[in-house]
Amino acid sequence: MSAFQDFGPLSERRRAEKQQNQRKRLMVAGASVSVVLILAVVGVATSLYHSNKPTLAAAGEDGHKPASNELHTSVKYIKTMCSATDFKEACESSLSKVVTGNKSSDPKEIVRAAVSVIASAAKKGFQHADGFVKSDNPRVKSAISLCKSLFDEANEELQLALSRIDVHKFEDLPNHKDYIKNWLSAAMHYQVMCIDAFPEGEEKTKMKEAMKHGKQLTSNALAIIGAASRFLSLIGHQRNLAEEKEKPTVSFPRDGLPTWVTAETRRHLKEQAKKKLTPNVTVAKDGSGDFRTINGALNAMPKKYTGR
Repeated sequence: MSAFQDFGPLSERRRAEKQQNQRKRLMVAGASVSVVLILAVVGVATSLYHSNKPTLAAAGEDGHKPASNELHTSVKYIKTMCSATDFKEACESSLSKVVTGNKSSDPKEIVRAAVSVIASAAKKGFQHADGFVKSDNPRVKSAISLCKSLFDEANEELQLALSRIDVHKFEDLPNHKDYIKNWLSAAMHYQVMCIDAFPEGEEKTKMKEAMKHGKQLTSNALAIIGAASRFLSLIGHQRNLAEEKEKPTVSFPRDGLPTWVTAETRRHLKEQAKKKLTPNVTVAKDGSGDFRTINGALNAMPKKYTGR
């Protein structure tokens, strides 16, 4: 018998144990991979959920953006007012930026915006003159100095126009349009004077271009203020239609009386209806009643009267 035969069963047991250990390690490794995959899937899903959450919050639970009635109304007012201007694109663009910022549907705020946007545009135009400060031409230097003082004058006129708009209701603006138009016309005149102060040449051409936007906005504001009465009528009509749609309807129960009639009055009327009522007086235009007119019946009514 070989000296190694006694170790045969032992070797086989060790081999079996080794295989079993290998299977355990494979099972543990497989389980670990599964856990990692599950965690990865959960992480991706969580990331997608949080990345979509702000969009849903901004758009609403159903994924649609919530409608802004005020903004929609403001856009309608802007289009109505800008329809009277010569530079409609500049009008709608400048006013839309202001209205989007404050989201106001008050038509007076839109009129105010039409004037307020002039100031920044005109300022850029007037300040363009500073670019020619190195010129040796004495007429150019004189024009630069004049434009600085004209800007102060134009800005003062615009502030007067804004103050008049601020202290009055939209419905009252037509009564003050002449004052506002005078101030706006003065602001326009100062812009033109600044351009004309420059001699013919490159400087004047550049100043015309720089002043172009401010002059367009001033022209638009003049047109809007001039048509204030017409806008008041149009916008008032739109408001009345909107209020008419929202006005609650009066319902009538089975007894035929409106819902606002109190229970006590309702009971009293029903009791009187069961009786044969005799009128105190009758009014008939043809003379068949006690009086021909309602005023006659009221005048004949005693000063002290008990009853309904």
